[in-house]
Amino acid sequence: GSGSFAFKLSTTAGDTITSNTGSFSDLPGGDYILVIENDQSGCFDKSIYSETIKVLQPDSIDIILDKEDITCFGLNDGNISASVSGGNPGYSYYWEQFASPSSWNIVGTDLSLSGQSAGTFRLKVIDSKSCPDFSDSVSIIEPDAMVITDAVVSDIKCLGETGTIEVISTGGVLPY
Repeated sequence: GSGSFAFKLSTTAGDTITSNTGSFSDLPGGDYILVIENDQSGCFDKSIYSETIKVLQPDSIDIILDKEDITCFGLNDGNISASVSGGNPGYSYYWEQFASPSSWNIVGTDLSLSGQSAGTFRLKVIDSKSCPDFSDSVSIIEPDAMVITDAVVSDIKCLGETGTIEVISTGGVLPY
């Protein structure tokens, strides 16, 4: 037809978005009803599209991390594994280690990260539609070194008896 067209999208919440061109952008996911109105020379015509128009939105990317701290002082055996769902499957993984308040270094690109020293890590996931998301950060902890702080000696009092040494220490992994 001819005349002045108004294209209107109505949401299920009752909001209306109007366009003179029939193009709508920046729409959130949801259901829409399309109405076209034409006001030509005082004649008003209205057409409602017969089907609900659905703009689909994927679920958010859900990242769950499970970490294992370093077992003994001086080892680099910390591990983090992840499970990822939501978004648009077909994920890329980027493990990042905290370097400074404005810097994270990429240290792995698999679903799990192993053989790590102490530090703070997060997982960046990019789905198949290039939508990114980050996990919360987790810290792999290294136990303190074991330090002997004192040795208490009980000498032998009489011939044929035994003495004792009691070691007092801190750090390490209990029980010793």
